Amino acid sequence: MINSTEITENLSIPMPITQESLQIAEAFAQQQLHPQQYEQVYLNTLAVCAVNNYLRILDIPTNLNAGDSWNPAMRLFFDVADLDITGIGRLECRPLRPPDSLTDTPVCIIPPEVHEDRIGYVIVHIDTQHQQATLLGFTDSVDSEELPLSQLRSLKDLLIHLQHLQEAQTVPKPVQLSQWLDNVFAVGWEKLETLLEFPQDPAFSFRTHSEHSANGVKRGKRLDFQKDSDSVALCIGLKPTHSPQMGISVEVYPTGSQIYLPQELQVILLDEEGKAVIQTETRTTKHIQWRFKADPGDQFSIKLALADVNITEAFVV
Repeated sequence: MINSTEITENLSIPMPITQESLQIAEAFAQQQLHPQQYEQVYLNTLAVCAVNNYLRILDIPTNLNAGDSWNPAMRLFFDVADLDITGIGRLECRPLRPPDSLTDTPVCIIPPEVHEDRIGYVIVHIDTQHQQATLLGFTDSVDSEELPLSQLRSLKDLLIHLQHLQEAQTVPKPVQLSQWLDNVFAVGWEKLETLLEFPQDPAFSFRTHSEHSANGVKRGKRLDFQKDSDSVALCIGLKPTHSPQMGISVEVYPTGSQIYLPQELQVILLDEEGKAVIQTETRTTKHIQWRFKADPGDQFSIKLALADVNITEAFVV
């Protein structure tokens, strides 16, 4: 077990190493070519699983499969132990290798390949004998390959750091939907016949409807993720009703010659306070369509997330 030291007092949080984590770590390690890589990948995976389980307990969403540590090719060539925090970025989870005690290991080695593209680093002491992973603390950046454990901040600081990162995300300027009724459109919002191709598929026939229909209007915008095949079209429709409210339609389509939307694309409708109202994740999905009503002046946002890329479009009715 880890000795109680002044370094970790009030910092560390013990987490049990689950049987599922052990099985995953063993499976990943077996794919390696050398014994040194076997141990490295085994411990890296246990560290990632421990941090993932800790954050999940706190209802902080993660995407375990999105990190390089879950990519067989990346594991083969790089020493990576990253965990994707949904909508925020990648957190590196570095293991301390047993049987060293903290007094024997005053530093944690941070490999050069993970010095960039990380929102922070959590150090995890792995005790396989007692099946326990202890989260020792966190730092938001590193500037060398040796991180002194004495410089670690508490896990509470990690949660504050993640909250600040989430709050610091750029809030897009809302699109004024009411102006669309006067043929005033923001840059990037195109006619559907310009934005979308029309496959010979009856399921897509309603795409060809005019952008103006019964005093309503519809426009679309191409949103690009990491690959061209992952691009989608976000289409927003606005239609007056007999009441002061407006009818709003939200549709998401694949672009180009793609028939299906990218798998595991998350589409989220957020209210004025940023709370999720509707959320959909694609599997084998050709399109997404929502309809609702809103009062003049109401604000909402559409957030699309794919792997570690997030795009948010804001609107005011």
